[in-house]
Amino acid sequence: EEERERLESQMRAIRINSLRPVYYDKLLTNLIADPATYFAEKASFAQEFPRLTEGAPCRASLLATDTMHGKLRDKFAAHTDLLLFSLTNICNELLNAPDDGFAFRFWSGSQQIALLHWGRPERAEQVLEAINDGLYRTFGTRVEFGIGSARPFPHGAKQSHAEAETALRQRNLRKRSAWVHVFDPQKHSPPADLHFSDYEERVRLAIRSASKEKIAEAVDDWIAEVRKKDVVTMDH
Repeated sequence: EEERERLESQMRAIRINSLRPVYYDKLLTNLIADPATYFAEKASFAQEFPRLTEGAPCRASLLATDTMHGKLRDKFAAHTDLLLFSLTNICNELLNAPDDGFAFRFWSGSQQIALLHWGRPERAEQVLEAINDGLYRTFGTRVEFGIGSARPFPHGAKQSHAEAETALRQRNLRKRSAWVHVFDPQKHSPPADLHFSDYEERVRLAIRSASKEKIAEAVDDWIAEVRKKDVVTMDH
């Protein structure tokens, strides 16, 4: 009887641990989307992230999944969930989670991995550089991050996250100047004189034609225009 209870207890613990990352993802995604949810989940935050307290400075950052090196994508092929799981785990290990921050799957945006920094947020940029060093040792490549400014928790988390998104949108895709892009309120994207929408219909028709030659020609025309520009951002 005792052995059976022990095994059942172990199985329950395994099930709970397997669901915990999903729980964290939902808890923190909801927080970023609507910081007021913190007050309904205050006990949960106190239990899971005891150092993340109301009014404490926090910073949000985003891992740019849209410009990851092909080597990294190829390594995981069609296993996108496994890729994101591996990246999140490495981030959390070097974030010293859950004491100083936490990386999680963000379900409400194009960048699928978000990080929230609260232990020594002034060093968050150095932490992201350390994460990149860890990714390079593991996968042989680095990724880009956008990071917002320090804001009081919980309401400031949403604004810092928006700043991290802006930092990524404003980066020059033609020439990488850094792996970590820090939000600068004084920086503004140059006027967009190049729009993919101008070529979108032609590319769509080429794809529908199922002609490799037409597809290649349509894409090549777009790439040729991109190469003429010194600055290309996500807004183009």
